[in-house]
Amino acid sequence: MSFKYLLAGTMIASALMISGSPEAQPPAPPTSNMPATNATLPSREFADKAAITGKYEIEAARIAEERSHNPAIDQFAAQMIRDHSRNNAELKETAMRVGIRLPMHLDREHAGLIAQLRSVGPRRFNAIYAQQQVQGHQDAVAMFASYARNGDNPRLRRYARMSLPILQHHLDMAQALPTEPRVARSR
Repeated sequence: MSFKYLLAGTMIASALMISGSPEAQPPAPPTSNMPATNATLPSREFADKAAITGKYEIEAARIAEERSHNPAIDQFAAQMIRDHSRNNAELKETAMRVGIRLPMHLDREHAGLIAQLRSVGPRRFNAIYAQQQVQGHQDAVAMFASYARNGDNPRLRRYARMSLPILQHHLDMAQALPTEPRVARSR
């Protein structure tokens, strides 16, 4: 056996040992159809996505309040309901002023995320909820930042700029969420 083949085999074995088994890896984050950071949506599409995201956040938080039983998740969920309800009202008012009618229902992607939260077992709920929140807020921060910089409607740009610090704060909070199984407590 030549040294070249021995070295290559050692490198492959080392890489496999470092990466661990596929079963030990965390679940893949949910996919998203949010725009890349450098892409700016037209105003109607931005408003639609912002509205759907806000509706999803409230619905997901309500599920978390019912299913998590972890004080940190409960506190985060309560803040999501408060902040996104207020933010959705601001978006609705802004959209009316610029002549955009917002969607009433979730899109397929967000309905699927809600279905996942409803169906996941209690031992994995916190991890899945936290994962969805991190991914969703990363996407929202990117979309709002892009629109705030380059959006085609001044009122929606102002709304995006005003919403951005709140969304960034939510992302920071989501990244600190506990992912361990349920913690029993009395309600």
